[in-house]
Amino acid sequence: MAMEKYIAIGSIVMYAIFAAEMITLFNFMIEST
Repeated sequence: MAMEKYIAIGSIVMYAIFAAEMITLFNFMIEST
């Protein structure tokens, strides 16, 4: 079904954005000290 594919792609994209934001925040915390 097409809806399941959209949900799967959406969840992967959201996870990628979340991981990138965590890495960016982590690097910012390291550099600021």
